[in-house]
Amino acid sequence: MDPLSALAIAAAVVQFAEVGGKLMMKKWRKYKEQREPEPPNDGSRWLREAEIEDALEQMTLLTRTIRESTDNAVSHVTPTAAEAQLLQLCHQCEETTGYFREVLAAAKQRSYQVTTHKTELERLWTEDTTEMRQRDLHVLQRSVTGIILLCLWENSKKTKKWEAEFGKKLNDVFSLLKRLEASTDGSTRPAVGADKLYWLLSSVDNNGPGGNARQNLSRGSDDGSSRNKPTPDLAYFFSHFVASDTTKIGDAFKETLSRESMNLEQIYQELTGRLWRRDWQPEEHPVTEAETRSISEPDVAEDLLELMTNGLCFETFTGRQEAIPHRFQSTYHWIFDRQPKKAPEGPPLWHSFPDWLEGTSDPVYWITGKPGSGKSTMMKYIVESPETRDYLERWSGPLPILVVSYYAWIAGHSLQKSWAGLKRTMLHQAVAKQPELISRVCPRRWALSQTLPYNRRFPNWESWELEESFNLLLASCGQTFKLAVFIDGLDEFDIDPKEVVHLIEGIASASTESLKICVASRPWTQFDDAFSDVPMLQMHQLTKEDTIAFVAGQLDRNQGFREILDVYPTQVRELKREIVAKARGVFLWVSVVVQSLLISFSEGESLYDLQATLEMLPSDISSLYDVIWARIEERNRRDGSWMIQVLVAAQGPLDCLTMWLADESRSTRADLEKVPVNFRDSAAVLLKRKLSARTRGILEIADASREYVDFSHRTARDWVQQPQVWDKIRASYGKDFDPDLVLFEAETLVLSIPHAPRGARWAGMKKALWYASHSGEREMDNARLVQLMDFFDESIQEDYVKAMWPSLGAGATGKQHWSMSQNRSLIHNGLLGLAAQFSILPYVQTKTAYGRNLPCRKPTQDYTSLLDCAVFGYEFFTGYDVTESLHLPPISVERRFATVRFLVDAGSAPGPKFDVYLAQERERCGADNLVLLHYYDEVCAYIKAKTSVRRQAKGVLGWVSSIVRSPRSG
Repeated sequence: MDPLSALAIAAAVVQFAEVGGKLMMKKWRKYKEQREPEPPNDGSRWLREAEIEDALEQMTLLTRTIRESTDNAVSHVTPTAAEAQLLQLCHQCEETTGYFREVLAAAKQRSYQVTTHKTELERLWTEDTTEMRQRDLHVLQRSVTGIILLCLWENSKKTKKWEAEFGKKLNDVFSLLKRLEASTDGSTRPAVGADKLYWLLSSVDNNGPGGNARQNLSRGSDDGSSRNKPTPDLAYFFSHFVASDTTKIGDAFKETLSRESMNLEQIYQELTGRLWRRDWQPEEHPVTEAETRSISEPDVAEDLLELMTNGLCFETFTGRQEAIPHRFQSTYHWIFDRQPKKAPEGPPLWHSFPDWLEGTSDPVYWITGKPGSGKSTMMKYIVESPETRDYLERWSGPLPILVVSYYAWIAGHSLQKSWAGLKRTMLHQAVAKQPELISRVCPRRWALSQTLPYNRRFPNWESWELEESFNLLLASCGQTFKLAVFIDGLDEFDIDPKEVVHLIEGIASASTESLKICVASRPWTQFDDAFSDVPMLQMHQLTKEDTIAFVAGQLDRNQGFREILDVYPTQVRELKREIVAKARGVFLWVSVVVQSLLISFSEGESLYDLQATLEMLPSDISSLYDVIWARIEERNRRDGSWMIQVLVAAQGPLDCLTMWLADESRSTRADLEKVPVNFRDSAAVLLKRKLSARTRGILEIADASREYVDFSHRTARDWVQQPQVWDKIRASYGKDFDPDLVLFEAETLVLSIPHAPRGARWAGMKKALWYASHSGEREMDNARLVQLMDFFDESIQEDYVKAMWPSLGAGATGKQHWSMSQNRSLIHNGLLGLAAQFSILPYVQTKTAYGRNLPCRKPTQDYTSLLDCAVFGYEFFTGYDVTESLHLPPISVERRFATVRFLVDAGSAPGPKFDVYLAQERERCGADNLVLLHYYDEVCAYIKAKTSVRRQAKGVLGWVSSIVRSPRSG
């Protein structure tokens, strides 16, 4: 099918449905207003019949246009599936036109012979019939563009590069619409005659739809005299186009491309299957100069960026960078000194950073130092300083400079401490800063966006595509840009340091002349061996002056300090010097000690007590935490122990609101029905005060937006993880409790907040259920767990009903269960099914009366097997691509098998799709995931063994029953 035929059919059907729909509505209203027959000389009836005749004439012309274009576009001998749909659509238009002819004929006859023809008109013109016809017209209007797209798709597949051909045809359709729109004055038909219409429509571009357009738009005579004259129907049709028509047709195509439909789904699946083949090459879909220019347009770039790279983002995407404190006043500016300071009669204390930024000799610069010496703060200052870009631009010359950064964080989510997270971050920052890179580094996604414009869906990022795009980014260095990469926390990655070094060297070697990489880490042996010969600096040897400035700046602002300074000026100045000397270059130590001393100054402690406190404090940061913990008041230390245990149990940085609700609910459940919209900020302020009193800076609100609670520094988490320290912290609370159960309740309360955002509901629900699956280790907590699960179910169901059926009002609980929104292809069994997916065994046991009340032991088409839910788990039924964004560890196979074993023992049977699901899982696991493969082997073996035992038992029972029923012999 050529673009002109596609446009003609789509436009004609849309107008046909619109004319027919308006006629139907208008005439039915008038018909209902006056059912009684009118005198033959009543002119109003003839007027209304004239209106029908005018509309019918339009519909007849449109039907001929549809038929003519369809006949030219499809094969009637062996039509494809899409062409068959198009022929059926054409038939429906002809049938509808015939229906209106019958109505018109019956209406005319009724004017003269009321009783004779009344039955015939009322048979044709009933309320049910008009409603049905209107629905049919609406379906026609909505489905035509999808059918046209599928026809263009099937036609394009006959060519070698069919995805590019389809994109070109679709582009030609929109180009034709633009030309038609440009030829109008906005309200009237095109300002061209029929003779020029041929040229207008067939000259979209040099390689456009000219050939086919000529064949379909005009039929020349033997002598070629009518070569440039369009056929009457098509000429009349297109010459009566107005601007509103072109806009309407264009919007119809755009709407079809942006929504899910059966035809578009087929195109999407086939297209992505081709574009995401491993052997697909970007050369198969080259980027034109016009396309490259369009990427730079702000609205186009922003939309494409959001759609294509959405899967690269992850929770707390920029959280670590935001959590790192800014430098204090003018500290750290020495990094930009052209001539570094020298040691007495020795070499410079560090390598000149400006020289490295501008130079071409070394691609790597290493910032190292003791834990807490300020490496991350320095890296953040460097990345955000305009001076860095100024120096880099001198190095990059005529090419633009691209600066990307990544801050690894061992305490964060998996993507905050992995190489995959680094790749995602670098790619996202690169295309966000230079959108024209999209086509170069994301060629598959760019090809899909050009082939299916207005499409809102893209495949999820798999590891191989991420690697491909990352390598393309590195390969582009020196061609259209130069790249500067800043990576903080090499020691924070969750992989072996040697592998980190190998990966850094891989990046550096990608382009020795067009790429620079600045890294920061602790001075571990592996990093020292790798980077000892590159330009570097050691933070703990260079921050003495910064430490002096920080101590003076913090203490001088405290009223208590100023008062004691007036009395003991010499001793207080000596106190300052002791703080700096004892820090030994560890900026974190200074920060913690100064905060502690500020409290003492505010409480009016004597100079002697202050000096004794400072003398008692160890210079080792880990030992310093011991002292801080010991100095917390006993009551606050008990609550601090509780908060630290909850944070350690949390997956990644803990949301402030979750921690606040967990703490508030320790005595009574928080009432969230009447909370103000902005209460999150107030909760964060209250929580900050509690953290200060209970942990004295060990825990803090980690970022400026007040979103997360976390350890104040990596060293604080390291301290807590020491076995003897952990035992001491737990003992401070005085009794055992289940932090996972606490988090489950808190996450449930977050979900029940009236003002909570609805966009990430499933993410919050899955996180809550994940905590529920890990609680219940103590039997005494099981009753509480079941109670909270019921509260969770009721809260989510009420909210779900309000969102789906707002007209039902408050308190409505009917309609379908909220779990249906997990996966609409799955037939659910409520929270019990989800509990089985998450292996929440105490709940499954309680709700099935320990197997005695197992619902639907034998699965039917109306019920999904509980056993299937337990065997394959929530990640399978939700989709691994969806659950990956949650960054939750997988539920252990031991926990999953315990739930499976209980259900099998209770008599639950596999569902009808069990073998299909199992095959999909085995294929996904491949040969590498031995743990999961072994789990599925054990599950199958256990089900088989239990099934065999039941069959044997059933056979024995049958034999005994037959003996009992048989007549006694003798």
